[in-house]
Amino acid sequence: MKKSGLLFILILFVIPFISANEYFYNTEIKKGETFLVTIDGNFVDSLLPDNIDFYRGQVKVPLDYDVTKIDDLYYIYALISDQAQSGNYSLRIKEVGYYKGSQIIEDEIRLNFTVLDSFADFSINKGFISTNQDFSFKVQNLQEGRIQLQINEEILSGDTNPLEFSYDNLFNESKSIILKSGEEREIIFDTTSISKTTFRNIIVSSAQTAYTIPVFIFANKTEVITDPSQTSNFKFSPSDLNFTTSTDNKKTDYIYIVNTGKSKLENIKIVLSESLTPYVKLSTYKISKLDSGSEAKVEMYTTSKSESSVEGEITASMTNETIIIPVKISFVKGYVPLPVNDTNSTYGGGGNVTPGGEDTGTSKSSFSLTKIIGWGLLILVILFLAWFYVKKYKKAKKKVDILDIGEKGGLRRDSSGLPPRPTHNLLDLKRR
Repeated sequence: MKKSGLLFILILFVIPFISANEYFYNTEIKKGETFLVTIDGNFVDSLLPDNIDFYRGQVKVPLDYDVTKIDDLYYIYALISDQAQSGNYSLRIKEVGYYKGSQIIEDEIRLNFTVLDSFADFSINKGFISTNQDFSFKVQNLQEGRIQLQINEEILSGDTNPLEFSYDNLFNESKSIILKSGEEREIIFDTTSISKTTFRNIIVSSAQTAYTIPVFIFANKTEVITDPSQTSNFKFSPSDLNFTTSTDNKKTDYIYIVNTGKSKLENIKIVLSESLTPYVKLSTYKISKLDSGSEAKVEMYTTSKSESSVEGEITASMTNETIIIPVKISFVKGYVPLPVNDTNSTYGGGGNVTPGGEDTGTSKSSFSLTKIIGWGLLILVILFLAWFYVKKYKKAKKKVDILDIGEKGGLRRDSSGLPPRPTHNLLDLKRR
């Protein structure tokens, strides 16, 4: 009995840790190397860049980094400069809950790693790729002599056609590149051969350094529907996004994926075009199922530290159908949006969104009518107060007419209208 009770307590203690998040990363990083973390876990809310900080010891340090979710895994990468100070560093994830068994844990997550004194053979400016079009990344030789890079693919799922890559506008069949000391080159990958969604790793390696870059490519040879009037099983609402927002301001918008068909939809993949990924994050990148006539809300977070104008698209894909919503964002320093009536929902009607968040249509005329009514009511109130003041105080200050008092029983008047002279006794005059 005691053994069974002890076993039960042990199971209760161990189970919450079995389902905890798992983290995969190198604990030792060379200067100039890209730090990549893979997280297999279940977060309550989406993991966003605002939830991530980097520290050297106890001092917060600025690093170029990004985060994304591909299928059920989160990927975080940070570019460690070749000028970075060596020492103990940590990646800290804050203000986001995650499941540990049946419990929701709110504690800060801290992943420690060390930056060494030695240098990587070469640097690379991307830690992952998620796209439905051609993509590229840059590599730079950090050594004093020449190095040779090998580029290979590891196909994990989906389309098995190999990618072709080029640099200097020449396709490279040998899958290798030679870089001089300090030389930087952009390697461009052609996705024309990809007809089905695929997930693969691109491995770039030298004699002493290797990077494994997760690459998620959405099929680009599917039926793409951008016109809502065309027949489709699902659609975006609104049909496009075009707005202006302030720099250093995290803006949250909402887009909806609506099932317009008669059957349940499953495994809808959502992806941002490469031009949007530095500025836009989504609350989810996958919809497991969507019943007929229902909609799924996706939160869109936009932020930029500098003024810029970006254009791109958000794509939602199923096995043989893809829909696209065009996106155009202008980031302006100190921008303040115009006031908008609450009744004019930015996205509720599914209409086009204009800069400032105003709907096109009658919003301007309705705003003018409201101003006219407001001024009219104000004038009526002023007129009423003026009338009330005059009526009340004019009556209070009315002068007393002695003549009228005489007519009403006071002093009598003669025919001339004047009151009679007073009569005096002769004796009284003599006494005076």
